[in-house]
Amino acid sequence: MEPSNWDDYKRNIVSSVVDYMARHQPRFQPELLRLMSETAKVTDFSHLERLEDGGAKAKTARVAVDSLKSQIRSHQELLEEQELIDERRIRSVEEQRRNSAIQTRLSELRADYFRLLGEDAQRRGYSLESLMKAIFDLFDLDPKSSFKQTGSKSTERSLSKIRIISSKQNGRTD
Repeated sequence: MEPSNWDDYKRNIVSSVVDYMARHQPRFQPELLRLMSETAKVTDFSHLERLEDGGAKAKTARVAVDSLKSQIRSHQELLEEQELIDERRIRSVEEQRRNSAIQTRLSELRADYFRLLGEDAQRRGYSLESLMKAIFDLFDLDPKSSFKQTGSKSTERSLSKIRIISSKQNGRTD
């Protein structure tokens, strides 16, 4: 695409480029439609009003843009509707992917559950707790960790005896 003279006035260069695009419409149709859509959004013609006979030029430009707006309005509505359809389609695909990922993870968790059935009772309880947390996490639930006793009663009794013996050796009687 080559206008005859890149040193010409902007309006002549633009005219040459747009004419070329129009002649090769199948190749440039999306760009031409976007160009028309963006041109229809123009509301400020003050740059024309500064020119010689600027008032008339601005008025002609307003009329031309209003005419373009009316001609492309239905096309713009179709484009907006198509964009909404595309957005819904994308959301649907993402939802399907997310559901697919959830189904895959649920299958993994189901296999983990059947594996833990063969474990001894205490180990199975801890494994089940981890499995339940994974399920809650999968569905964005906020489970609280379970209470785990860190020491046994015999350990606590031993610590109490050590404290009592230590107190007696230091001369304290509590």
